[in-house]
Amino acid sequence: MAHPGSHSHKSRRRSQTFFYRDKKITKKQRMIDMLSRLKCITISDIAAELGWRRRTVRGVMRDVLRKKLGLNIVLISERIYGIR
Repeated sequence: MAHPGSHSHKSRRRSQTFFYRDKKITKKQRMIDMLSRLKCITISDIAAELGWRRRTVRGVMRDVLRKKLGLNIVLISERIYGIR
């Protein structure tokens, strides 16, 4: 039996937001900014910047950015991505 006030094993996922230059910005928006501003960026660079795993970055690029938002993510050269 859990003690009153103790947390259950199930934790709620919270969307992590950061304040970037005095405005609230999500990791998804930071990823879009990186892909659109920088000439060349790798999945490993994005993962390191956001604190995600590479497979998470690939999934967000495929499911959210391409399918839901309709962004044109292109492979510039081997392992280099950008938004065009």
